[in-house]
Amino acid sequence: MAPAEVPAVPRSRSAEPQGSQPIVLPGHDGLHHERKPRLRVILTATGVGAAALLAFLVLRDGRLPMASSQSDPGLVVPPASASPVAAPVSGVAVAFAAQTDSVLAAMHRYQVRQRDFSLHRIGCDALAVGYRDVDRGFVSLSQRFMAIRSQLDPAASGRYQQLAQRADAIDGQFGSTGCPRP
Repeated sequence: MAPAEVPAVPRSRSAEPQGSQPIVLPGHDGLHHERKPRLRVILTATGVGAAALLAFLVLRDGRLPMASSQSDPGLVVPPASASPVAAPVSGVAVAFAAQTDSVLAAMHRYQVRQRDFSLHRIGCDALAVGYRDVDRGFVSLSQRFMAIRSQLDPAASGRYQQLAQRADAIDGQFGSTGCPRP
């Protein structure tokens, strides 16, 4: 059996800018039809327009447009000459923050699994893996928090309390599924 011949399509055209080559799609009649990627042109034009507007505002005002402090009386904008001074951060706080981020990621993965479970895409075994990761991560984080809480700033302690509440909610959510605990 001889292979069907496909008509050759020119790779580029000199009158068209690079990146706007036609898209060749087979039609229902078996022939190949050319279509221009119009969405790319529209998005490019929109992006150029937004960039031009931003450039105009910067040139007109000499600065980036920002929210007016009059719209929010609590907003305090420091003068441009003031340089922010970062507070020193201990290695203990950095390690705790990294472990907190890890637990947050496990919680996010569990929520994704929970949605899949509620849609009957996965079973109890897969959901239990997500719960186990949250539980183990949070238990480890709790042990570290108890050991170093006097060295942490109030913001880190508050973040831990929020995670504790989320962990309790996940525990209750998993308990309501009827799945056996890992």
